[in-house]
Amino acid sequence: MKHKVFIFLLLVALLFSGLGGQAANAEGESPHTVPQVEKYFPFGVSMNWGNIEGLASRQGLEKWEWVEAAFDDMQDHHINTLHLYNLDFQELDQFVSLAQPRGIRLYPQAGGLPYYFPRWISSKEEREHIFETEVKPAYAELIDHYRDSDGILAWGICEEAPALFVPELEEWTDYIDGLDSNHPAVVMYNQVASVEAASDIIQPRIIPIDLYPFFADPQSGPTTPSASLSYYENKIHDSYQAAKACGAPLWVVAQGMSLYNGSQETWTWRRPTPNEMRLEAWAAVVNGAKGIMYWQYSSTPAGNPAGATVYGLVDRDGNPTEIWDAVGNIWFEIEPLTKIIVDIDESSSPVVGSSGEGIRARTFQRETGTDSYVIVVNTDAVNSKTTGVTLTTSANIYDLTALEQVTPDQLFNHVLLPGGGNIYLVGSESDFDYYLDNYAPAVLNSSGIGI
Repeated sequence: MKHKVFIFLLLVALLFSGLGGQAANAEGESPHTVPQVEKYFPFGVSMNWGNIEGLASRQGLEKWEWVEAAFDDMQDHHINTLHLYNLDFQELDQFVSLAQPRGIRLYPQAGGLPYYFPRWISSKEEREHIFETEVKPAYAELIDHYRDSDGILAWGICEEAPALFVPELEEWTDYIDGLDSNHPAVVMYNQVASVEAASDIIQPRIIPIDLYPFFADPQSGPTTPSASLSYYENKIHDSYQAAKACGAPLWVVAQGMSLYNGSQETWTWRRPTPNEMRLEAWAAVVNGAKGIMYWQYSSTPAGNPAGATVYGLVDRDGNPTEIWDAVGNIWFEIEPLTKIIVDIDESSSPVVGSSGEGIRARTFQRETGTDSYVIVVNTDAVNSKTTGVTLTTSANIYDLTALEQVTPDQLFNHVLLPGGGNIYLVGSESDFDYYLDNYAPAVLNSSGIGI
């Protein structure tokens, strides 16, 4: 009864407080109440700024009409973060003014100098000269304008950088982080070796990695479900271990598209199924990720016979795909648990004894406390499965989605959706009370409605 009363009172309090993540004040700017970046779970999408005008024209809209409609669509799908890449930073103010009232924080990434690391310039001396003469003054002015803005999440300074550039990116990171303690400089990687180098040399506050496991062409990558999953999980887990070594949360940018290579007349990536989209999220979490974004929201405006044509979460005519609708559903599963996900790390003292076929189960712990958190995932994206999980302890078990105590038999027989997951607290009643006091607000969505 105590726990039911707690949930009821919490719901009432949040309904009347208007707790909604990024509520705007009368001036249209959010109060500085969002968690620090390391404790923020981004649930987001990527979008290419360079495609916007073409998509707007195709759909018979003015550019900013299209952007507003897209942001409304993202809000309806519970997106809290937008990785906006190839951006002309002269338009950043306008994007922030439209995104922030909708609860969307921007992770902007420019398409060139002075805000993007010039990896295309072969001369290191020239890159260093540009850093001193162009990059530093540009970022100083930019950060002076946005230093206290909750509309910005982080500054994207490079994407898919090879390890050889990491020492120079350390200079960029140190300079930007020295100016702006609220919005860290981040580099998105796509190779574990680069993540390991960044962890060792840069020791950044956040490490994102993009991984697209569902290949269509065996020449490009694994094409069977098991091989795709192994590719995805192994890279995430290795990257998580590297990120953890420097205390940085790992954000995973997962696949939400198919891609046709016009020059080779072949599909490089196939479209994931809705259940595979769910699996991408839960497989990332069970391997240590503290955020999930999907690449990408929008499609290429027209076919590109000479290069890549992307078919995104929303088609080029503005119609949602089945995997875009799946993203909104995934949010309802993940969001209630995000506050604890960002606060736990893989434990060196696992309490999982065994698990069923196709079930991934790992033990996590808070930095302080004796309670354990078992994340359980069904890696089968076609069939529902019982967890088959047994524990090596007789401690109480609490289902953190249902917010109730369960028996070992109930844990063993709990059925997970294809690609789905759950988290269980293993500890005492006082541990569960602590969870309710410190993490339970996340069981309410951003509108203050119980789910």
